[in-house]
This record gives sequence, structure tokens and C-alpha cells, in this order.
Amino acid sequence: MTKRLRIAREAEDDLDEAIAWYEREEPGLGQRFRAAVREALTTIAANPGLGSRVPHVTDDDARRWLVKRFPYAIVYYETQTEVRVVAVAHGHRRPGYWLRRT
Repeated sequence: MTKRLRIAREAEDDLDEAIAWYEREEPGLGQRFRAAVREALTTIAANPGLGSRVPHVTDDDARRWLVKRFPYAIVYYETQTEVRVVAVAHGHRRPGYWLRRT
């Protein structure tokens, strides 16, 4: 069963910043990143339990899904009725910065 996605404003900001950065690096790359994130979000909504536990985080409910072809992960929590996305996080920058969002 596909669950409703609720994307935190901060996660939307993460995404917008990454898209803008990729677009500055190479025109069109930001749009490819956006498409890869959309694909990942579709997978998460349909199968939230497939995401892996977030390494080095004590909160067992936090999960992540790696974005194909980009060094980003979507960090989320599953409830009975929805999936709450808290971050679109770069895999090597500011680890765990999103923890205050939970």
C-alpha cells in the first residue's frame, strides 16, 4: 500500500539548494537530480520498510534511501498513515545535521 508522503519544509529547502548547485555546475543536471529524487520518493512511499537504518544514529525509526547516481540520501520516518521526509542529505557533508528535525 502506498503511503502519503509528507515532506518537511527543511527537506524541501535541502532539495532546492542541491538542485540549484547542480544546475550551476552543469545545466540540466539539477533537473536530473530532481527526477532521481522523485523516483526515490515514489519507491519510499510504496515500500517504506525497504529503506536502511541510518548508520550511527540511535533513533531506530530513522531510515534512509540512497538517491541513484547522486551522493544523497532521503531521510525519513514511517508512521501508520504516512512517510515523513525530514532531509535530503548529502552523503559526505554535515553528517547528522538533520537530527534536530526529528
